[in-house]
Amino acid sequence: MSLKDTLDRLLDVEKEVEELRREFEEKKKKLKEDHEKELQKIEREVAKWLEKEKAKLKKKYEQKLAKEEEKIEEDCKKTKLKKPDAEKLFKIYYKIWKERLNDTE
Repeated sequence: MSLKDTLDRLLDVEKEVEELRREFEEKKKKLKEDHEKELQKIEREVAKWLEKEKAKLKKKYEQKLAKEEEKIEEDCKKTKLKKPDAEKLFKIYYKIWKERLNDTE
């Protein structure tokens, strides 16, 4: 094997190494993009789930609030509490409900 053959072989090996390096970088980039897409998909799913849970909690608290409002009205009838006082009481309950709802978010 002559020096020229050795140099040619060395150049061929260098080209092969460069090609393998390029393929590796392309695969690495594609893998990173795939992971990013998957992460975004998961984030969207989690956001949807959170919105559903938030809606459930809101509905639950609205139902509780409606029950409390009915209870206040019944208590007003029983105790002959004036309506403005009942509205103040309702506003207090509403404020508490809002604070609890914000705490759960």
